Amino acid sequence: MKKLVGAMIITAMLISMLAIGAGAEDPATVTIFHHMGEQAKRDALQAWCDAVNAENPNYNYEITVIADPNEYRPLIKTKIAAGDPVDIMFGAARDYSDMIEAGNIADLTGMPYLSAYDQAILDGFTFDDKVYGIPVDFGLIMVFYNKDIFAEYGLEVPKTYEEFMAICNTLNENGVNPLALGFKDGWTAGVDFMMEWYMILAQEPDMFKDIEAGEKTFADYPAFRRAMERSRERFALATGNPFGTDNDQSIQMFASGKAAMLPNGTWSVATVRDLDPEGNYGLFALPADNADDTAARLFTDDCFMVSSQTPHMDAVTALFNFATSAEGANIWAEKTALIPAVKGVTLENPDEMTADAQAQIDSGKTILADTAYQFTGQLFDIFFGKFSPDFLANDSKDIDTWIAELDAEIASAIRP
Repeated sequence: MKKLVGAMIITAMLISMLAIGAGAEDPATVTIFHHMGEQAKRDALQAWCDAVNAENPNYNYEITVIADPNEYRPLIKTKIAAGDPVDIMFGAARDYSDMIEAGNIADLTGMPYLSAYDQAILDGFTFDDKVYGIPVDFGLIMVFYNKDIFAEYGLEVPKTYEEFMAICNTLNENGVNPLALGFKDGWTAGVDFMMEWYMILAQEPDMFKDIEAGEKTFADYPAFRRAMERSRERFALATGNPFGTDNDQSIQMFASGKAAMLPNGTWSVATVRDLDPEGNYGLFALPADNADDTAARLFTDDCFMVSSQTPHMDAVTALFNFATSAEGANIWAEKTALIPAVKGVTLENPDEMTADAQAQIDSGKTILADTAYQFTGQLFDIFFGKFSPDFLANDSKDIDTWIAELDAEIASAIRP
């Protein structure tokens, strides 16, 4: 009898343990790598993770910040090659088509959180009818300006590039640095030049495609030469030491009134506002030579992709479900002062800089980066990561020589 009772107790205990095990969620530590430099965005991401962790204690999110964006892509690829891929990767699918083709990025088609977006937004994340990532907010590359400094010298928002350069000259003549440039971080020089070549894409949407196909070269596009010329012209008017100043320092320079303008992305709105809560600031698109051709690069700014090898898809899905909810989208929008990509979520009483960005979108004078054809992979690294800052840092070579060398390097990469 005692043996029977003992057996029954042991059996009951085993059944209980099995039941508990079956009902418990497996612990998961999800790795997240990003290169967001703005503290407001870092805080918003942490708030998402904390909220999901509070509801799902077994879901832990380990966030790693890569301080130098130029090191980010190589590090991601190195970890994939080592068999230790990051679960959630920061970046837009448009810039990682090589990794998608290699099977490194997870297909998210059919995931519930995708219903939070308009189809037009998802088109920029879709390859071969499959969705490879989610957008968080909209961004534009524009020129920040100090309204008080403009008013002091009787300046108005320029409509043409000639007017823009006249403003720079007026400010210089009055001892005011017209442009805060932080090109010590090479990517910022690339962003500055991006304002130029996206306006070219508005007129020549197949430029990168035809060059990549070997059918044309950059030398075939007079507008590209003019873009380089314009870029050098305004760089020459910036005082101080642009290549000794990093991005954070350039934003501080602008927010402290030491420079009248700051070419940058709307991702810096929150940082500018944190540095000067009462500052009188606005945004405008860098003007084209002809006013009618002016347009700003529009893109889904902060985006996340998922490793195809992640063993923690449930925990990833929980985070993305929250991020795309009204609560999650509002957390992000309120902390970053950016325009949310999730439909139906808008900012109340937006910052005047955010309002200018929204007005630019509403005007239709934008070029959507998510669906524009541009270089990716090695070609992107050559064009954006190396060439863009190099031709500004070294003015010993003329523009035509720079273009010839760029075309030769691109050709070598296409046909090694």
